[in-house]
Amino acid sequence: MQGGGTKSSLLPEAGNVVSTACLKGVTECAPHDLYVSVRAGTTLEELRQELEGTGMQVPLASPWPDATIGGIVSSNFNGPLRCLYGGLRDLLLSVTAVLPDGRVLRLGRPFAKDVAGYDLKKLFIGARGSLGLLTDVTLRLFPLPRLRQNLVISVPDAAEGLRGAKIIRDIYRLCSGLVFAGSPCSLVCTLEGLPEEVDFEASLIADRLSAEGLTGITQSAESSTTDAWCNFLAGTGPETTTFRLGIPFRAVGSMLQETVRLADTECFADLANGLVYLRMPAESASRRPVVEATCSNGGYALMIGGPARRFRPEEMYGYEPDSAALTKALRARWDPRGIMVTG
Repeated sequence: MQGGGTKSSLLPEAGNVVSTACLKGVTECAPHDLYVSVRAGTTLEELRQELEGTGMQVPLASPWPDATIGGIVSSNFNGPLRCLYGGLRDLLLSVTAVLPDGRVLRLGRPFAKDVAGYDLKKLFIGARGSLGLLTDVTLRLFPLPRLRQNLVISVPDAAEGLRGAKIIRDIYRLCSGLVFAGSPCSLVCTLEGLPEEVDFEASLIADRLSAEGLTGITQSAESSTTDAWCNFLAGTGPETTTFRLGIPFRAVGSMLQETVRLADTECFADLANGLVYLRMPAESASRRPVVEATCSNGGYALMIGGPARRFRPEEMYGYEPDSAALTKALRARWDPRGIMVTG
């Protein structure tokens, strides 16, 4: 299965490719009911253009302009906005999917609470096309913020960045992103909401940080945490690999400080969501130790960018999730002939 082709190059070679490139357009937009339905091949940018003038947004982001809504759902690709608006599991209201045997499933309804039994639509989040082809997706809408403000804190190293992040996390209520960038070292916090609330919280955070000795603070209406996240991930080249490390909060600090010390590795941390992104040469000797250290801390490592089809699936995932047995059993039931990719 292929949407915009921004992530499918990492999947195993397939005999046939089913593209959603022609499945485009908004099928229903209901701003007053807070949902929008789109065909799976619609790009995120096309959806944003359709929502212009409505005062509403779907709080998703992607570093790649060709990324499709179906691809974002299938790869479970969440950005920093998740800490304020929720992840795809919270935003997805319903899907239409075609199973390998040709059956069509319509799962969920465009309401916040619509399921009395198993919430089967969530099976397709992160399935990477291994369970079926998404054709239509319905997502939750949110009002656009009246004001978005960014606090940029210059810090000497990762330890000071983490100290500042802990102070901010004890305060924030309007935060739509809290990230650390390792080159140069800086901490960025984005606040959004009503102007009075944003101004008050920004002043409160700045005062608390200054009282704790973190004084290199600037405010800006541009360069949000989502922009910084997109810029980092968009920099993946043909001879580099990018990993997403999902780490328990208790281990984020030590893991981040370890990765900052690696000479051939660039790092970026989504501190509000417990995610660390690493970019390194494709054949870097640091790759395996980093993956092993992440898994030993109770986290996971997932390759999200790299040279096309150079790595085996076990090298891309670096771990086997607790749900692996259930997923395999479900695929055996829905796809006994093994038509779909392994995901």
